[in-house]
Amino acid sequence: VLAGPNGSGKSSVFMAFDLIRAAATGKLQDTFLSLGGAHSLVTRKYGVRELEVSVRSATSNYSLSVAALIGGYEIVRESLADATTGLKLLESDGALCRVVENGGPMPSKMLPRSSALEPALAAAPPWLEQARDPLRRGDRYQPIPVHDESEVLKHQKFGLTSSPGKRGESLGAALYSLQQRNRERFALLEDSLRAVFPEFRELKFPYVGSNSMALQWSESGLSSPLELNQLSSGSIRF
Repeated sequence: VLAGPNGSGKSSVFMAFDLIRAAATGKLQDTFLSLGGAHSLVTRKYGVRELEVSVRSATSNYSLSVAALIGGYEIVRESLADATTGLKLLESDGALCRVVENGGPMPSKMLPRSSALEPALAAAPPWLEQARDPLRRGDRYQPIPVHDESEVLKHQKFGLTSSPGKRGESLGAALYSLQQRNRERFALLEDSLRAVFPEFRELKFPYVGSNSMALQWSESGLSSPLELNQLSSGSIRF
C-alpha cells in the first residue's frame, strides 16, 4: 500500500511504472503525449532538464534517461543489465545501441536505433525477451481512472482473479479473491485503510444477481455500507 500526504510524490511512482512499461512496449512517445509532454514532467527551471527512471526486477535492471526539449524530448542514455550477473545486455547513449549477442557475455554488436523517440528496449532481439518481459507487465501499477462512467464504479462480475484490471473493472473480484485466498494479507489491507480512514470498518462483497457483485465500504456511524460511487475519487484510488 502506498500512502502519503498530498504532494508527496505518490502519483510520480505510478508515472514511473507507466514510463517503464511504455519503454518496453514501444509506446513512450504516446505516453509522454498523454501526460502533457516530457517538459511538463521536468520541473527544474535551469540547467539540464533530464528525467531518469530505473527499475529492478528478478531478472533485469533497467534505466532510461530522457532530456526534455522544447516541443519534444531526446533519449540520452539507456541500459539493460542481468540482475544476477550485472552483465550489460543493452546499452545506448545516442543513435547507436550496443546489444550483447545471443549466448553472451561476449561479443556484442552495434545496432542503429529503430526510432529516435522510442527506446531500444522495445526493439531488442528475441534472446533478450526474458529480461524485457517483466518490464512490460505494469498493468496493476496504473492509477485507476475515476469518473462518472468508470468501470470501477459499476457492479462487477463475480469470480476469483488476482488483477484489478487496467480500468478497475475487476477490483471487487480481486479484493474478494484476496479475502478468500489469503485472509492475513486481506486483514493487513483493511488495517491500512483504517490507518488512513479512521471511520472505516470493513469491505463487503454482496452478490447482486446475474453473476455480479458489488464492492461496498462499511463505515462506523452509518446505518448501511457505501457503494463506491458514494466515495471520493481519492478514496477509490487509494
